[in-house]
Amino acid sequence: MPAKPAIYLDANAGLPPLAQVRERLPQVLGQLYNPSSTHQPGRQAKAILREARDRVRSSLETLLTGFSDNQWIWTSGGTEGLQAAIRASVTAGRAKVWFYSPVEHSGSLGWLGQVAHHPGLKAVPLPLDSHGRVDVEKFKETHARACRDGALASGDPFLVSFLWVNNETGVIQHRIPELLDQVRTLGGYSLADGAQAWGKVKDAPLSLEKADWMAASGHKLGAFSGTGVLAFSARARKLLESCPAYAKS
Repeated sequence: MPAKPAIYLDANAGLPPLAQVRERLPQVLGQLYNPSSTHQPGRQAKAILREARDRVRSSLETLLTGFSDNQWIWTSGGTEGLQAAIRASVTAGRAKVWFYSPVEHSGSLGWLGQVAHHPGLKAVPLPLDSHGRVDVEKFKETHARACRDGALASGDPFLVSFLWVNNETGVIQHRIPELLDQVRTLGGYSLADGAQAWGKVKDAPLSLEKADWMAASGHKLGAFSGTGVLAFSARARKLLESCPAYAKS
């Protein structure tokens, strides 16, 4: 008997490449010359990159407000973007405490193993409500407790990371502007995992005038695995430029 067509039910974790992506690939593969060269093939390759960047920026503009074209870079996916933001905040930003959501993706939580290699840095789980969202009401209490415990002094930099849209449950973090305002007021940086938000959240864009980092993956939208973006605020850009691997991105 012929095999029955498979029904794919894991699109929330990763969408297979869309038909238009697969159709475009052979055209691009035939023009992958050095885009820094001034000869015609190089100029053609550069035009392809410019077109791709314009398309991605246009897509990001539906998700983010208050950013310009020099406030995002390509990455190999969500994990690289998330960990680059954490690393930059801890090293160049000298964050003393990383407040993280216990239900975050392993792309963020995988960095917990690096905390021990950064003397003076402490990782503190954020309180969650019954839906698995960061409890905005209790965040200030958590920050105050870290200050009382000696992990932070008043005004010390810190990082808060959270899931914008939960990759397992689909629950959307609520009261994000209020949370971001609290973080900025207290002197911290904020990181949003936007992998599940990109292309899906339409009516509540994130402001990069308040948030500092937003990481996302291309394969969630039907692009190839191994593609992603990291968007950042103007002040976060300065931190990223201090990291050797990204200084010239």
